Amino acid sequence: MEQNVESFISKHQLIDDGDKIVVGLSGGPDSLALLHILWKMSKKRDLTIIAAHLNHNFRGVEAEEDCSFVKHFCKSIGIHIIAESIDVPAYQKKHQLNPQQAARDCRYAFYKSVMESVSANKLALGHHGDDQIETMLMRTVRGNLDAMSGIPVKRPFSLGVIIRPLLNLSKQQIEAYCERENLYPRRDSSNEKEGYTRNRYRKHILPFLKKENPRVHEHMQYMSEVIREESQLLNTLAWEKVLSALIEQTQESCTLDIKLFKMVPVPLQRRGIHLILKYLYNNKVERYSSIHIEEILRLIKSDRPSGYITLPNQLRIVRKYDRCMMTFNIESSAPFNYELYAPGKIESDQFVLEAIISFDNTLDNNYDDYFKISYDFTNTPLIVRTYQPGDRMVVFPNGQTKKVSRIFIDEKVPKLSRKNIPIVTDQTGHILWIPTVKKTYQSNASKSEDEIVLTFRSLTAGFHKTP
Repeated sequence: MEQNVESFISKHQLIDDGDKIVVGLSGGPDSLALLHILWKMSKKRDLTIIAAHLNHNFRGVEAEEDCSFVKHFCKSIGIHIIAESIDVPAYQKKHQLNPQQAARDCRYAFYKSVMESVSANKLALGHHGDDQIETMLMRTVRGNLDAMSGIPVKRPFSLGVIIRPLLNLSKQQIEAYCERENLYPRRDSSNEKEGYTRNRYRKHILPFLKKENPRVHEHMQYMSEVIREESQLLNTLAWEKVLSALIEQTQESCTLDIKLFKMVPVPLQRRGIHLILKYLYNNKVERYSSIHIEEILRLIKSDRPSGYITLPNQLRIVRKYDRCMMTFNIESSAPFNYELYAPGKIESDQFVLEAIISFDNTLDNNYDDYFKISYDFTNTPLIVRTYQPGDRMVVFPNGQTKKVSRIFIDEKVPKLSRKNIPIVTDQTGHILWIPTVKKTYQSNASKSEDEIVLTFRSLTAGFHKTP
């Protein structure tokens, strides 16, 4: 078995001579076997091995006994161990996560801190071939586009990479190794509970597959590696195509030009949406599935000019005529009502609106974020408030008004943005300006030398109308 592990390590270039490796150690068969194998390998390859154990505080006394066991084991073979205890149930409650996700978040944060504290360049984890089968099947059933890529053999993490040297082994092989080396691992009682999805796959599906083919874990690992390589190529092609349609990209928001996106081949459209979601969800692909990808594609291809859908964790997908924005940032602000003097400034969490007095009446008034009005037309303070149903604005030379709701439609302002756009009025309530959207007609008739000049700047995504 050790020869198989060494061959796998060599094939995937997982370990170099002189590496400093942190080993995630729970005390169970997989992590214990991994630590033991690397410990034996360390002498001939000049490896520095550090064990890292985390008590998640889910199993009370049993978890405390696990901690005592791993400390004693590491001492017996001369391995330095860093052990900590984290209140994962409290973290789970605070962030509204399921137990497995909360435990994973805390565990990897712990591993990261250990790697940084000891300047390690590798984190070795004990995932094996049976874990690979379970993961690939579970993700397939959930509709994950990357399902058959499975668990990666290695990936970037913290100061270096995560490596999984046991992915080519079955659970049975690991148990046999522990028995042969007299390791006596701990057993996690939660692994027997069928309330956990992975446990049901392990107890009911894996036995059937292994009966059909005892080497199924080897074939699934081969599939995982091949599909991962092919997916990387397809992802590169998809991202190149999507970039041509990507108008804006921030840490929490991406906006697509729908016309350009529709020119991308459909298979790459689907994969492109997957890559955008993966980026916005910070690689946490379990947050979404193929169902969500198809919902986004339907919204983009719909004959309706606007609409939106909400994905897990309040990711909002907004169709705005010829644009599609995917963002965590769209928020409907509370109603507001400000007084704006000239000179003066309003600074909110949504926008900045500034008023100055100008004596240069040659300034152009044709910019959406710039507005001027003469002193003989209004007095200060101006009123800056939220849009209200029934609002009307003078937009015609004869003084005829138009509903602001109709203006929003004509100017292609998405519904989700309308409550955030300020309405600027005079003291009598007449609407003078809707920043980035519309100016009152009378503002163009001013001949006064003294003018109030307003400038507007949005501070939020999804604020502006669609050009």
